[in-house]
Amino acid sequence: SSSNSSYNSLQASVTKRMSRGLQFLASYTWSKSMDDYSGTDVSDLSVIPGNEKILNNRALSDFDRRHRVVFSGTYDLPKMYKGGSGFAKRVANGWQMNGILVGQSGLPFTVAGDTGVFAVTRTDLKNGAWSPSYCGTGEINDGRLNSYFDTTQFKAPTGLGNFGTTGRNICRGPAQANVDFSVVKFIPIKEAQNFEFRTEFYNLFNNVNFTNPVSVSTSRNFGQIVRTSTGSRVIQFA
Repeated sequence: SSSNSSYNSLQASVTKRMSRGLQFLASYTWSKSMDDYSGTDVSDLSVIPGNEKILNNRALSDFDRRHRVVFSGTYDLPKMYKGGSGFAKRVANGWQMNGILVGQSGLPFTVAGDTGVFAVTRTDLKNGAWSPSYCGTGEINDGRLNSYFDTTQFKAPTGLGNFGTTGRNICRGPAQANVDFSVVKFIPIKEAQNFEFRTEFYNLFNNVNFTNPVSVSTSRNFGQIVRTSTGSRVIQFA
């Protein structure tokens, strides 16, 4: 039970240090991770679809994210009231905004033939020729939720010793994006003391992120996306 892996990436970041109340960090990673086996959070000896005696598993890692963008920032709003009223100062001044934006490519997945007790296989191609278009392109919509990739091109392998001819992690799942945001109000009590009231929005735009589709050809949900990977919008006060 051994495997090899390789990771290559271009990483770039822009930092704005605190000045005039603004600071942020913007990062971008363009990467490619390949291996024979990616491990799991359950067991390092979990079964890999295919012929366990003659494995050809060199492919994209299960956790490969080709593109990933992260932006985080804090902005102290300028003082809107500069008069002599203490009440107006407490209400109009001392506001802060914070945000974190994450956008990333989807995860690869294998189109499996079966996941039975005695054999875990990949699929065969019905016409014998592979085309990237079989994995589908375009944004997620209602139609793609029911058929994320072209299931008509794949079939469960038949015949003794046939573990499937398609490769490992040949398709990629839907991309994900999320924005968390908060508004903070600082209310001065004394020179060295503040009362802080926070309003925090997790998944601010209530964006729906999906998991990879069901990729086992013997499943009745083959090719369908049946779950989300993140929750709906949550607002909390502190």
